[in-house]
Parts: sequence; C-alpha cells; structure tokens
Amino acid sequence: MITYNGLKTYKCSNCNISFSRRDALIKHKVVNTIVELFMCNNCKKLFSEKDVLIKHIIVHTKVKLFKCDICNKSFSEKDVFIKYMVVHTNITNYKPRPM
Repeated sequence: MITYNGLKTYKCSNCNISFSRRDALIKHKVVNTIVELFMCNNCKKLFSEKDVLIKHIIVHTKVKLFKCDICNKSFSEKDVFIKYMVVHTNITNYKPRPM
C-alpha cells in the first residue's frame, strides 16, 4: 500500500491506531501483543508453551528414564533415546518398552 501526503493507511486490527508505514504497524503489533511466556527457574530460558518447559526441565535433573538394553546407556529424553537406538540397532521403527 502506498501512502500519499502522510496518510495513515495501515490500521491495527486490535486497537484501530493507524500508521503511515507498514513496518511501523508491524513493530506496534509486536510490542503490544501479549504473549504468556514460561521461564525455566534453573537457566532462565523462556518458552511459549508450558509443555515444552516441562520437557526442558528434565534436562536439569539427573533422571534418565530411557535405558539401552544392549549397552546400558541412559537418556533423559525419549526422542534422543529413540534416535540412538535406531543407530545402535539398525531398527528404523524402534519403539521403547514401557518402564
């Protein structure tokens, strides 16, 4: 959209404030968008989803729920364990046993 004579042609759909430049509208939306963030108390890393934070917290613990039956190596994250087992066993559709 082209502006002439300083006309404000970019309008915010949330608050109806208008801007003459598109980049100004985008900056306004970023600054004024309220996003709930979840912070890890251990490392202060921020997450936009609570489930991702919960998964991340395991990284800070010594808990390793997934163990290789072949070499006894342990893992705290399921997806890392599955990738390891695929390489370790050459089974492409490896599924961990429930503990």
